[in-house]
Amino acid sequence: MKKKILVTIIFVFIIFIVGYFSLKLISDNRKARLEKIRQKRYEEIRNDINQEVKRYIYVVAPSCHKDGAGYIITHRTLVYNGGMDKEKFLDVDNKSYCKASISAECVEDGEWDWEVMISCNDYEDNGYVNWDKGFDEK
Repeated sequence: MKKKILVTIIFVFIIFIVGYFSLKLISDNRKARLEKIRQKRYEEIRNDINQEVKRYIYVVAPSCHKDGAGYIITHRTLVYNGGMDKEKFLDVDNKSYCKASISAECVEDGEWDWEVMISCNDYEDNGYVNWDKGFDEK
């Protein structure tokens, strides 16, 4: 009788351990998939911003001089002055918007270089500087 109880307890314990690790593995896989989706979306946002900055900077300052002043461009500048669609800044939650900070400088006469940095709800690029307030949520 004692052997049956002991075997049953061990069996139940093993089932609990296997169940726990199975659920943890499923949860970790789900988190990894969600993180991939987030990173893909943030890369899309950066690419859209990069294309818009390319268009905007050469319209605003088509010729630059190497030792001239640089520009700080924000998400608001691109939307309200550059005509970029605000929806391209939409975060993965489809409610809030990411913010952008772009530092542009003239590296050669007539050639601009810039770095796009974004800040979203659960993500922020290293070096992001909050130059402007964000858009209101949907």
